[in-house]
Amino acid sequence: MHPDSLHLKGGDHAVMLLHGVCGTHLELMITASWLNRAGFTVVVPFLPGYTYGQPSVDYQSWILQACAVYDELRQMHQSVSVVGLSMGATLALAVAERVPDITALVLLSTTLYTDGWAMPWYRFLLGLAWHTPLRSSYAYHERPPYGIKNIELRTRVKKALMEQKIAEVGGQEISLEHLHQAAKLSNHARDHLDLVHADTLLVHSIDDETASPSNAEEVLAGIASPRKEVIYLGDCYHMITVDNERETVNYETERFIKEAVNLKMRDPVFEMPEILSKELLRAARRAAG
Repeated sequence: MHPDSLHLKGGDHAVMLLHGVCGTHLELMITASWLNRAGFTVVVPFLPGYTYGQPSVDYQSWILQACAVYDELRQMHQSVSVVGLSMGATLALAVAERVPDITALVLLSTTLYTDGWAMPWYRFLLGLAWHTPLRSSYAYHERPPYGIKNIELRTRVKKALMEQKIAEVGGQEISLEHLHQAAKLSNHARDHLDLVHADTLLVHSIDDETASPSNAEEVLAGIASPRKEVIYLGDCYHMITVDNERETVNYETERFIKEAVNLKMRDPVFEMPEILSKELLRAARRAAG
């Protein structure tokens, strides 16, 4: 495991979280801390050539690196579940296609297509641009609304991107090479959905500005998982792990993984979290400051 990976030690059951392309663990820090407090060992791996600040490598290397982290965790824990956000959800699908014993798969804002309402009209030309001199110079720059509906948080993210070039939504820019490899990863995941058999939860915003809900619908219809659920959110954009409904995302992720672990083990391991209404979840967020 790369030394720059986030590793929160917990119990005998582990969760690997995969951030978006050219992102960092900041995208998943709230979720990682939540799951760790719930009793899980949590890892957000640093993947060279995928994590922000790295020159891109082939998408197959992204898959192999993620699978290697999974295998390392599996050797040390009774079960391993995988959570992915945005292109990290697509990468999680590719891992699940190769790994037969994932306990639970949680896909947040799955991105097979960048077909959301805020995507630039010229996005279909980027595949052609990769075959031109732009390949080494063009980069897509993050722009409002940055995947965030919460105006206060959006303002803070904009400032962080300008000053530090990185924030909870990922890096300031994504190179054309990263975008090209991400498109190839998406094609790969779409072509092999029927190889996914893990218990799967999809969580997606109905107002996702990057990847429309049809992404979740295609995955739900295509995977072979005998146990699969989908939850649609109504008060957030793409970055659902930091936006207005992050408590709901974290609660449902914890619930689903604990259910999957309990079903897998001979004796139930986890007590299930108390059922909370959205109002109580939002009150908890306000109380936390």
